[in-house]
Amino acid sequence: MGAFTTLKLKLGSSMTTSVELTDHGRRRMISIAALSALALVVIFINFGIKIIDKRPSATFSARLAGFPMIMLWAWERPEKIDFIDTRRVGVAFLMKTIYLHDNQVVIRHRLNPLQYPPGTALMAVARIEVPPGKAPVYSPDQESKVVAELLAISRLQGITAIQIDFDARVSARNFYRRVLLALRRQLPDSIALSITALASWGTYDRWLSNVKIDEAATMLFRMGPDRELFLQRLRSGQDFSPSMCRLSYGISTDEPLDKSLYQFLSRRRIYIFHPKPWTQGALTQVLEEMQ
Repeated sequence: MGAFTTLKLKLGSSMTTSVELTDHGRRRMISIAALSALALVVIFINFGIKIIDKRPSATFSARLAGFPMIMLWAWERPEKIDFIDTRRVGVAFLMKTIYLHDNQVVIRHRLNPLQYPPGTALMAVARIEVPPGKAPVYSPDQESKVVAELLAISRLQGITAIQIDFDARVSARNFYRRVLLALRRQLPDSIALSITALASWGTYDRWLSNVKIDEAATMLFRMGPDRELFLQRLRSGQDFSPSMCRLSYGISTDEPLDKSLYQFLSRRRIYIFHPKPWTQGALTQVLEEMQ
């Protein structure tokens, strides 16, 4: 079970009394009990008393149920992650980067080796970027090419989930939504679809509602000037919305969180970014901080 903050009210001394109630008396007692319950609700509202359930209010899809609760991001560099316990830790590795500009789609495939132990749960990641210069037109042709590139990584041997990492600006949201909808229609039903999400997407910018994906891993690092605002939201017991943003979170080893936040995240899947090549020492340190 997850952690709870529980409020207990002591209403008076404990007494046991034997009484015989008429029908009128029973109705009166029921009415009194109902009014008492209503009064407690009013007290909760007026004084801001909260009962906070720190478990995620959504459940993982069947496609992601078999993935470990700790996933290491392996970015574009040589990575030797042969020291993990595959029962507890999986790997989400950058497979390709997709650049959008003007009406073009340019692909950069992974060039560096990745080593991992047999039995590792693997998730293939595609990063979408808009480089400086001429802005993309987000045409139907670009859409179909991006979907084709994403479908290609889903066919890699041993892959049962793909993840898209795209910090889509407002101008790109409709394009991104179309890509996600088209991709989900064409993906085999057994392949999970994950994305990374900016913290703003789970608060005041809820454009992801009704997009059929398996999870949106909300980023708790590189959040800019609103960082403390978003973290305080979690400290107060308020999770992100929509539900897909309450299942998984992304953290970075160079932006550690405080203990209360690690406790809040204890029932979520955590993706961990490390700005340097992974080592057993780096993994041990971040796991100790989380615990």
